[in-house]
Parts: sequence; C-alpha cells; structure tokens
Amino acid sequence: MKPLYKLMVLGAALLTSCSKSDDEAAAPDYNQLPATVQEHWFGYQSLMKLSYADDQIATYLGPDMDTTLHYFNPAVSKIWQYTKATYGEFGADPRLRLYLHDKEYMTGNGLTATLANYMDNICDYKNAVVVSSTMWKDTAVMTAVFTHEISHIVEGGSLSIKYSPTAKLWGDSKFQDIFIYDCYLNTGMTALADAWLAEYQTNYATYPLAKTYWFRDWWYPVYSKYGQTKVLTNYFRLLSENLDHQPNGNGFQEYTQDVNMGEFVHFMSGAAGVNLKEQAKLAFGWSMEYEQQFLNAQEDYPNVKYNKQ
Repeated sequence: MKPLYKLMVLGAALLTSCSKSDDEAAAPDYNQLPATVQEHWFGYQSLMKLSYADDQIATYLGPDMDTTLHYFNPAVSKIWQYTKATYGEFGADPRLRLYLHDKEYMTGNGLTATLANYMDNICDYKNAVVVSSTMWKDTAVMTAVFTHEISHIVEGGSLSIKYSPTAKLWGDSKFQDIFIYDCYLNTGMTALADAWLAEYQTNYATYPLAKTYWFRDWWYPVYSKYGQTKVLTNYFRLLSENLDHQPNGNGFQEYTQDVNMGEFVHFMSGAAGVNLKEQAKLAFGWSMEYEQQFLNAQEDYPNVKYNKQ
C-alpha cells in the first residue's frame, strides 16, 4: 500500500559549452530493467528473476513459480495501461512491477496479495503488486486479484496525491467492486465483465449495515446512470480540488483528512451531477448523523456542484 520509484541522480560532468551544470540530474533510464531483483519488502526476501516486460509491466518470478504461466501478463498490461489513461500517470516510471510467488510466502486461504505505489519507498518507489498464491491456474480469480491491487494504487495515489481519504469508509475495498468491472468493460474482457456483474448482484459487505450491497445498490446504479467511468474519475478529481493536502516528508502531496459518509455522498453527488442522497439511503441506510454530515459537507465544500434539493 505505498508508492515507489526512486529518481536516480547522476553526477553531471562539465564537458563543453553545452554541458549540464553541476546541480542538474540526468533522467532515469526506465528502459533498463535489472535481470534480478532482491526482495526486501513485506517480509519477502527472495531473489526474483525477470520473466516478462513490455511498455506497461515488468514481471519478476520467485524461485517456486511455474514459469510456463503467462496469461496474466497481457491482461495486467492492458489494465495498467487503461488505468493510467483513465486516472492519470502514477509517477514517471511507466511500468507496474509484478513480484510473483507460488506458496513461498502464502498465508491464510491460499492467497496473499499486497501493493505499493510510487510515493513510498516500500518497493523502491515503484508501483508494484506482490502476490503469493496457490491459485495461479484460476485465471478469473487471479486477474481479479491483480486488478484489485491496482484499485488500491488508484485510490491511494491518483492525481499525484498520496493516501485514500475514503479507505476507512469503503474498507479493503468496496471501490474495487466497480473499478474491476469498469476495467474489464473497457479493456475488451467482456466475459469477465459479464461474470463480475452477475456475481456482484449478491455480493455484500457487513458495513455500514449488516448486509450492504455496495455494487448492486450503490456503485452500479450510479455508474450506469451518471457517466460510467467519468463518475469515478470525477470523484477523485473533486477530492483533489477540495480536500486539504500538504507536502509530506518525502516531498509528495498527501491528504490530511478522511471523508465521512455525508461527505462521501456529497462528493459522489458532485461527480454524478445529481443529488445521490436517496440512492445512499437505499444502499447504506440514512441516520441523523449521516444527514448532518451531508448538510455540513454541502456547507464546507460549496464548490462541489449539483442540485442539492
């Protein structure tokens, strides 16, 4: 869950009248990929070998990985390319790193997956997804796993601002419900999109109500009625334009606050261009606390425009 690419500063030598000054740095050469990478993140310590690279991703495999499996490379490459085209660039390094293991570091139910993004040093300031799994031959599951982790990169680093102000609200993560569907729909993965749409009609979370159908009762109605992808990108744009963010210790902008339910519905209403309170009532219930939060949000963030009646 953090970011990653390290800007390499190369010493400039004075050559002739066209030479660089001493305080100028050469840009990193992102075309150069190391053949091996020594992991030092999330408790992983394997020597990873480069297995695949294109303009969008670089895949490194652990010593226990089946090297005959390649299906995820074109899928993740398309999804990462679409993500950058839709939500903006995520740092200067164009490639997403995949660090993949079989069961070497697996815990729990056969799958351990996490991520980092370019604004932290976890994976050396690179956007990265780290996976250990025994389900590599289940293409639908693993494609969703990669896309889920990319959704965290988006919510925690879009528009060059670190942190997800909505993470405490939608958890880990109900944003992925619509993000994965949108990615599948817009990268030609129509069979996966159709299967996702059908499956998530009955998928629910236990928050904020005991049975909350985030996809069925919130995301899909809002997405399908109010601009599809545009409503998602508008939401992150409105956060960036209205929520406080400050430079952090690494020199990146970082949000300083979280949004509550009323603020979430307010910003989503601005993203959709209509008041979504009635849809929120259906999806999340609507308490007096939510109502007051919503009214406060309208007052605190008046530049978020929609018919507020």
